[in-house]
Amino acid sequence: MSVEIKGAEQLAALSKALKAAGEKDLQRELSKAITTATRPVIAEARRSALNTLPRRGGLAAKVAKSSMRTQRRVAGVRILAKNAYALGRMDKGQVRHRVFGRDVWVTQQVRPGWWTKPTEAAGPEVRKAILEAMDAVAAKIARSV
Repeated sequence: MSVEIKGAEQLAALSKALKAAGEKDLQRELSKAITTATRPVIAEARRSALNTLPRRGGLAAKVAKSSMRTQRRVAGVRILAKNAYALGRMDKGQVRHRVFGRDVWVTQQVRPGWWTKPTEAAGPEVRKAILEAMDAVAAKIARSV
């Protein structure tokens, strides 16, 4: 499951310029700024999982502890959550699980939006922070050329 920040033509152009200039320090600076900008979103998604998903059986805690990371790509930035759960289905309001002690599977309805609500709410702020970091790095490239 991921959330993408699109409209990233500038990010693609900046990535190419950084690669062409061989500016490893500036590449690291941009990467660090993107990670810093997305860190609060990941924390909020974890909080949302704890507050929204079922606590009984430990599902909320397991999802909140799952691996969430920022993926930087030439075409944009994504926040990924990886684990064995059907996170997209959970975000839509359904959890499929086995009944404890029996070989019976059920689909349980849960409150939808545990992932979508916090990530969409943070989107404009994250975009702004990433664009500011891109502008700063682009200015440094322009000065060094």
